[in-house]
Amino acid sequence: MNEASALLGVETALPGTAEPAQAWWVAHDEAEGTELVSVLIEEPGGVWSVRDVALHGSARSTASPEDMTDAEALARTGDYVVVFGSGFLDGRGRLDGRRSFVSRFREDAVVFERDGKHKALSVEADQLDLGSSLRVAFRDARALQGLELLAVTDAVAREMTKADEDGLVPLNVEGAACLGDDLLLGLRWPVHASGNPFIVNLRGGASWLRSPDLTTDGLTDLSMTVDVAPTSGSQRRPNGVRGMTSDAEGDLHLIVGSTERDLVDHKTKRSGFVHVQWDRRSNEAAQIVETFEGYRRVEGIARRNDGWIYALDDEDAVVVLTKD
Repeated sequence: MNEASALLGVETALPGTAEPAQAWWVAHDEAEGTELVSVLIEEPGGVWSVRDVALHGSARSTASPEDMTDAEALARTGDYVVVFGSGFLDGRGRLDGRRSFVSRFREDAVVFERDGKHKALSVEADQLDLGSSLRVAFRDARALQGLELLAVTDAVAREMTKADEDGLVPLNVEGAACLGDDLLLGLRWPVHASGNPFIVNLRGGASWLRSPDLTTDGLTDLSMTVDVAPTSGSQRRPNGVRGMTSDAEGDLHLIVGSTERDLVDHKTKRSGFVHVQWDRRSNEAAQIVETFEGYRRVEGIARRNDGWIYALDDEDAVVVLTKD
């Protein structure tokens, strides 16, 4: 099992499990097909377990599980849990179409399956290949707003040029949240010229995700604006979004930190990982909630009781950190 790349609280009772104290949907990066999602369960008495979840394509799907890889963000809208692919480059710096997808499933439609001694959860999911739709919308919105990107090295620029279509910049989606009728996506890359991360706002995006027919045409009909989250990023220490959620007040809670790729000038220093709270309605800088000195890359964030649970990037395992 791959490491956790995103977390989202479970809101319904899961079939085939003991009544958990709490549970979270988990997205897995670099996983493929039916291994994109699992459930992390905290049972009474502090017993933790992870249960596999198989996502089976529905009749409405335009992408099969085998055509998807690298789940990086989770969000909830209405009765749906939504999984987003990173949309980014593969390990060789090439644009990988299997990473550009959105998959949705109803939490109350999850069923329990037993295959011999193996116990797993399963659900039918509507799965859509996004193609270049997000990249086109981002290009147009960025041009309209006059937003500049942080420059990359010549070598990376050459690789990105190979991956681009008509000047489209590859987007690395690593955070998602639905606020009201808007869908917000947090980008790990690209970052703004200031070194701060972009938050993409698709107006009406939450309604699109709940629509009876989830189509790319529905996405391209949405208007997009792009915010620059005022974190502690700089040109020498750029910040990308590594995880994202929202709270009842409408504030965003972001995990920001190093882009972790050799994208920018070699003099750039890596920034540490920080949990920040940002009120998008004000012009004030994001406020630091938690720092993660001594821990590996932090990849996910969700509520836990009166505190927080964070996913750490650890190879072939789900590793979490809890904070009251």
